[in-house]
Amino acid sequence: MPADEIIVIEEDEGTSAEVEAVVEEPEEQNERVSIVNGKLVVLLDEPFETTFKKGGETRTEVIDRLTFRRPNGGDLQALASFTNQIEQSVLMFCRLTGLHNLQFAKLDQADIEFCMESLQDFLSCSPKTGKK
Repeated sequence: MPADEIIVIEEDEGTSAEVEAVVEEPEEQNERVSIVNGKLVVLLDEPFETTFKKGGETRTEVIDRLTFRRPNGGDLQALASFTNQIEQSVLMFCRLTGLHNLQFAKLDQADIEFCMESLQDFLSCSPKTGKK
C-alpha cells in the first residue's frame, strides 16, 4: 500500500477507536457478506490502512471489513440537516460503521457500492414487529 494511502487521525482523549471483534458464528453468510449479532459485516475488496495518533503513541490498523449497525432515530435526525443526497449517504454510512470521514474518503468506489447494496438488502429483510 503506498504511503500516500495512509490516513492519520488524531484521537481525542474521549475518543475510542477500538474495533468490535466478531467472535460468534455468522447467522447468515455469503463470500463477502455476513450477519453477526444482528449487524451486517462486509469484507472489502480493497482494504486500506489508518494510522491513529494519541498522545505520543501511534498505531496502524488495516481496515479490511466494515460492520454496519441498524440505524436509529438519532441517525435520521442527523440527516435532516443535509439536503444533498450524497452528503446524507456519506453521513449515514459513517454513522452506521463508525468510520471517520477521512477513512470513508479512502474507500474504493466498488466497495462503497457493494456495501450500499448489501445494506439495502439487510435493512429490507429486517425482522418486523407487531401483529400481521
